[in-house]
Amino acid sequence: MELHEKYNDFFVRCFNLILKRENEMLGQIDRSLSVTEIHVIESIAKAGGNNTSKEVAKLLRVSPGTLTTAIDTLCKKGYVAREKDGEDKRIIRLFLTEKGKSAHAVHMEFHKNMIDCILKDLSGSEAETLIVALEKLKNFLGEYHVES
Repeated sequence: MELHEKYNDFFVRCFNLILKRENEMLGQIDRSLSVTEIHVIESIAKAGGNNTSKEVAKLLRVSPGTLTTAIDTLCKKGYVAREKDGEDKRIIRLFLTEKGKSAHAVHMEFHKNMIDCILKDLSGSEAETLIVALEKLKNFLGEYHVES
């Protein structure tokens, strides 16, 4: 197998395994929670005080309309709450409920364990080399667009 094939096979397998393990982790929280929904929860947590739908949609790189659909579902499931801003009633802020905070904590522990596993036996320079390579991958994926 040539080097390109090995790398391609490696990345495809890693991506699929990450999704599989995330789904297994979600099963510990709530079988009805999707990977997309847990990432919405994560983005609300990351938004902190700037937790408007517009800002959370920007973090997720989705349209506000797409986010609204996910938020509606997460509100019904009890993970997210909407509240009008205290100063400007036109602004709706998104908050994690206790159930949402708990799901977020489990998800973050999964990611922490994954990164700890990767870094545990790497030297400082190896970890730096890895981040440089992964940054190149991220840049490619961020810039890659399928021509239609």
